[in-house]
Amino acid sequence: MKKSFIFITSLLFLCIFLCGCASKQKQLKPVQERSETFIADINAFFLGNLHLYTKESINQPKISDFDVYFSPRTNSVFLNLKLGINVIQLEYSYAERKNVYEAAQRYLYNYENGLIVDEKATSKNAYYKGEVPVSWGVFGLTHSVTTKYRIHTEYLWIDRPYFRLRYEATKDTKEDSSSPAFSIYISPSQWETIYEMCNQAALEAKVDEILVDAEAW
Repeated sequence: MKKSFIFITSLLFLCIFLCGCASKQKQLKPVQERSETFIADINAFFLGNLHLYTKESINQPKISDFDVYFSPRTNSVFLNLKLGINVIQLEYSYAERKNVYEAAQRYLYNYENGLIVDEKATSKNAYYKGEVPVSWGVFGLTHSVTTKYRIHTEYLWIDRPYFRLRYEATKDTKEDSSSPAFSIYISPSQWETIYEMCNQAALEAKVDEILVDAEAW
């Protein structure tokens, strides 16, 4: 009787242990909630191309081609371009995109109401001053720093005040190299294109489409 009791008790504990292990194996990893720094655990994907005027130092403005990507894991938008001998990548977080968007709204309001004055750009009259990660290199993105930038308006032509983002040269302390100093110019109509491409609702909608495709049965 005692041996039977011990056997049954041992068998019961074994069943409980095995069932517990099985249930743990079947439990799915908790889904991470969306936030300002995370949307979904999927790879970065291509959003589209932009063709914007850029300028290095005292050189004349020229048209540069931008490849725009979105990274759902960090909720960041990446701008890739070739400028001079360098390839360059700028990273804009969700928080920084909001700051630039607010500056763009003020610019568009001033433009539509004829309030933009042709004046020298200074720290005091900047629409916004911020910092973003920038990577660059001749044969690839071999250097990375965080660089400061300012937003002003600048007349490239008599009747065209552009929204100008001016990035400072910043030294890579690990190597003897500095990030390129350059400016990006955006017109009012180009801002409409950028907003349609990069506003948060549109980005999350694209992520949802990918998730639906991945879960299709």
